[in-house]
Amino acid sequence: ISGEVVKLYNVESLKDDSQYFQVDWFDVYSDVVKILVDIYNSDPVNASKYLYSKLNNFDFVKKNEWIARHESGVMKGYEYIDPIHIFASFNDASLSVKSRTSRINSFFQCFEAPLFESISFAGCPTPIVQTTLSPRNLYTQKEIWEVFSDVSTRHQSANLNFEQVKEWYGLRIPMFTMFLFWIDSENFLSLDKNTTEFLKKNEVINSRPETSTQYLTLLKEKDTDIYREIVSLAIGLQSESSLKEGVE
Repeated sequence: ISGEVVKLYNVESLKDDSQYFQVDWFDVYSDVVKILVDIYNSDPVNASKYLYSKLNNFDFVKKNEWIARHESGVMKGYEYIDPIHIFASFNDASLSVKSRTSRINSFFQCFEAPLFESISFAGCPTPIVQTTLSPRNLYTQKEIWEVFSDVSTRHQSANLNFEQVKEWYGLRIPMFTMFLFWIDSENFLSLDKNTTEFLKKNEVINSRPETSTQYLTLLKEKDTDIYREIVSLAIGLQSESSLKEGVE
């Protein structure tokens, strides 16, 4: 702002809309990925236990009621949290934008990381996640951390096995691809309901891929915005269709 304008109105400075930043969800999620990668690299064996211990505090629990399901019990998997739990909780379809932002910031607070005042969730899938947020046995969580670390490091070259995913409690193929998209949207495509229907209508696929090989054939580019554009377009078209149905 020019000195003349400041002088004219006799103020030290003027607030400018350019000082207000809204951060895209995928940039925010990249910070989450970095924190989780550091946890895993520090102690792969105890990553789930450490993550739970960091999150199990009053402020976090107040904004993340789902974690109460992990507090106690005889099942091996209680008091343990994996990366899919984290990202599923951020993208719960029942949450408002304000609640999602608050939930994400509560995670960052546990690690004394910078917070975000405003996050744009445009083009980010929001599924029903109740089952996905359930406790999983330790063997499954170990596999999830391994895949998460591999994807974060090698991206499309990571070892993906849909048959393995089908054995993970609370996970199906669509949810897993959403997880891949949330943590690395420059290299993976979400196969949420809207995107799958969009691909079918445009004759890219006849049915949803059931194997990792079929899925990987959809990934034509690397380090690109195209996957976010596809998902955003699919969500937008579905929203328009819903609005038209409401009018009619």
